[in-house]
Amino acid sequence: MRKKLGKPNPMRGGADFAIGRDKVFWCETPDAYLRRVGFADQFAGIRHNGWYLEDDYSDELARGVVFQLPARNGQTRFLSAVADPFNNGPAILSLEIFDDKDDAARNADELARIYAESERDYRRAWNAGAEFVRLGELIADIRRATLILFKARHTNPPLGADNAILFQVNRALRDICSARKERAQLQNDYGRTAEFQEALHA
Repeated sequence: MRKKLGKPNPMRGGADFAIGRDKVFWCETPDAYLRRVGFADQFAGIRHNGWYLEDDYSDELARGVVFQLPARNGQTRFLSAVADPFNNGPAILSLEIFDDKDDAARNADELARIYAESERDYRRAWNAGAEFVRLGELIADIRRATLILFKARHTNPPLGADNAILFQVNRALRDICSARKERAQLQNDYGRTAEFQEALHA
């Protein structure tokens, strides 16, 4: 059974926001206010240990966690949360109150899944922006190197240097063309995202 957490209290840090259909809030020290029951995957038959924040299934995990509120009228009450993947202690807590621990655990796991998916989307777009910048720098480096080759061609080049220079210039042009195509694809796929633009100015 779902209920809403009541009026704002000291454990709610900052403005409420949404993860999926749940209204949630950030709490720096949830253990100071609530009893930490355990990770969601320890209950309700959940058979994994969290959700990866990277597409290559490495690095941090987002894990659902269950907290217990003080009982009311003899009824135990639980909150769903997502444990901070980067620090021990803090968590993102849902405003929904559950009477059943397993229901809270399933909801916490779903919150963690959505959180991880959003983080992967963010990193994917940000990394695309960073790669866009890197390719731009690569193109500039190739151009500079090619200009140096042209200058060398006019300053007493050794015998056969023209052929070697032509080979290197053609390779440089191919590399520039390839980098431009990659940049165009990145721009097309992610250019409208805030994360991509953020990476351009990082």
